Amino acid sequence: MKRILFVLAMCLGASACVYTHIEAKPQTVAGAFHVNTPVEWNQRDQEKMTVWTIDGQGLQLLGFVNGIDDGQVLYPGGQPDIIDKLPKFDKKMSLPEIRELLLNSIEASSLEDVREERFEPAKFGGEDGFRLQYRAASKQGLEYRGMLVGAVRNGKLWFVQYAGTDLYYYEKALPAVEEILNSLKFI
Repeated sequence: MKRILFVLAMCLGASACVYTHIEAKPQTVAGAFHVNTPVEWNQRDQEKMTVWTIDGQGLQLLGFVNGIDDGQVLYPGGQPDIIDKLPKFDKKMSLPEIRELLLNSIEASSLEDVREERFEPAKFGGEDGFRLQYRAASKQGLEYRGMLVGAVRNGKLWFVQYAGTDLYYYEKALPAVEEILNSLKFI
């Protein structure tokens, strides 16, 4: 009986991690954005985030975050005791406060030694927003590079996060990611 329950749990868990193929063409993502992707991706939907990857999430990921509400955390998946300690978005935040929210949320999510490389104003889907570039390490010591580009729109925080291993995978998809970001429009 225990073996049957284990197999059932594994099957149910695997179905939650199903990826769908995304073709290299204009796409609608997360019911919120129109983008044009020049390369094929694999997509997985998560709570408040649609994730695209070419080679696997541990190597590189492109996450489309679908409007974080006032008082909510950026990365809602996780254990309730951890979520209570995460910083929360406030629609009245200034750009420097959003910068702190992003850096603290990245570090609290799963990465360590998060280091800001650059934070600057930027356009996001035609809106005035921000661009944060950072470096970090996994708990196993693997170095990552990443960026978040987003804006506050209608009282919600919208952003796209791209991250990949510093060795090879970040640079591999970066030109495609930049093209996607340049094409992004809100629905």
